[in-house]
Amino acid sequence: MRSFVKVRGVNVPVTETFNQELMKPKAKLWMKFVCSRIWPMIEVS
Repeated sequence: MRSFVKVRGVNVPVTETFNQELMKPKAKLWMKFVCSRIWPMIEVS
């Protein structure tokens, strides 16, 4: 099953190495924060 993170209204696939079912809630929030910071930088460049 493929996981997605919602970033600015866009579903972004999460790689299989970041299995969200095994992650703790705090780690999930951290990944969401990191993705929301990195994604805009990727879009700009």
